[in-house]
Amino acid sequence: MSQNIEFPLPEDFINRIRSQLSDYDIFQQSVDQEAGTSIRLNPTKIKKDEDEVYSEKVPWNNLGRYLESRPKFSQDPLYHAGLYYPMEASSMFLDYALKQIKLVPDALMLDLCAAPGGKSLILKDSYPEQFLLSNEIDSKRVHVLKENAIRWGTKNHLVIQSDAARLQKSDLKFDLIVVDAPCSGEGLFRKDKKSRTEWSLEKATGCAMRQQDILEDTLPLLAADGWLIYSTCTFNPEENLERVQQLMDAGLEIQEIPIDDQWGIEKVTKGEALGYQFWPHKVHGEGFFISILKATGEPEEKVLETPRIKNERFDHLKDLNLEDLIVQKADKAYMGLTITELEVAHALKKCGNIVKRGIMLGEEKGKDFIPAHDLSSQDFIKDFPNQLELSIEQSLEYLKGNALPITHTKGPVLLTYQGLGIGFGKSIGNRINNLLPKHLRIF
Repeated sequence: MSQNIEFPLPEDFINRIRSQLSDYDIFQQSVDQEAGTSIRLNPTKIKKDEDEVYSEKVPWNNLGRYLESRPKFSQDPLYHAGLYYPMEASSMFLDYALKQIKLVPDALMLDLCAAPGGKSLILKDSYPEQFLLSNEIDSKRVHVLKENAIRWGTKNHLVIQSDAARLQKSDLKFDLIVVDAPCSGEGLFRKDKKSRTEWSLEKATGCAMRQQDILEDTLPLLAADGWLIYSTCTFNPEENLERVQQLMDAGLEIQEIPIDDQWGIEKVTKGEALGYQFWPHKVHGEGFFISILKATGEPEEKVLETPRIKNERFDHLKDLNLEDLIVQKADKAYMGLTITELEVAHALKKCGNIVKRGIMLGEEKGKDFIPAHDLSSQDFIKDFPNQLELSIEQSLEYLKGNALPITHTKGPVLLTYQGLGIGFGKSIGNRINNLLPKHLRIF
């Protein structure tokens, strides 16, 4: 069977996959094809009459859609408005897995290896009222995670740059932890063919050792009766089922996931360990592995220390419903946080760099109040009194950072595209000056 000449599959990889699959030739043919493109829709922003505009649905995720071709997302105002998030279809299975779990009302959730953020968005959509801490160790990737959360419009959600060992210093216990572990990335060989040149048996084994360390540091963060979801984008049993066995040896119990045979997902086992493997020649998606486990201890009462809180007087944005947010002020900038965000942030004060806490509301500049860009993606911004709907051409000009030669009511104005906020401008009468943060502007 011929294969990609420029980036052939490594020989050691081929030999191992042959031991895992009886239909290796079909697998190889599939991996050498072009990867597909899929997106996941934002349930708080999609309109019912728009739902069918997008093509084929991802079978295990009601909000997932396959696209016929890959657009340039940066040139689509709807992407900047948070209507959808480009996400690999197989990894959207997390949404279905979460439907097998029931959390207590005051649950704390942790997405440990969260960047770029797709799984955090699924967690918030599945449990919108629960608190989520999204962690990323990499200093660059953590800011991508932050921007994706802001664009989606999440609430009750902190983003931190840390690791599992440092998070232990908080004494927090999480009712649900998702560990989408860094791995050898074999499941992305179709999407990123160049990555094949970086693979080796030694690197795959090194990834498994790193995952072992991560999980050892993660277990002390899990509540006595909590849930842990482990996933990777690889096919390597050493990184998948052996890591699940590690968790079972630590006392966690495996949980089965009922799956539809037509989906093509393979139930895989090794000893007592159980997981679900996505093969690119059997599913409409890339390689992925997932397993659900549960701790078996008795529920424990949560003890969160409430810091001294001063709820600032806030006379701006009176048309918006901010009732569940506590307003904090730093210099002339205002931020809205939930009580849980404040309590968890207090517990994390020595555990890393919190890069997203609450919702930025805006800043006083002289006699003016300038709304923060973060607000434009929030659901309650629909009540902002001064709004202007833009055309596609005007939206792109705005996203490039340009002023708009439009006559409009003076003052801060929420700019929308197809009814969704893409940011703020300041109208001076015959022109709208651009308030989009520079790092978000397109070229």
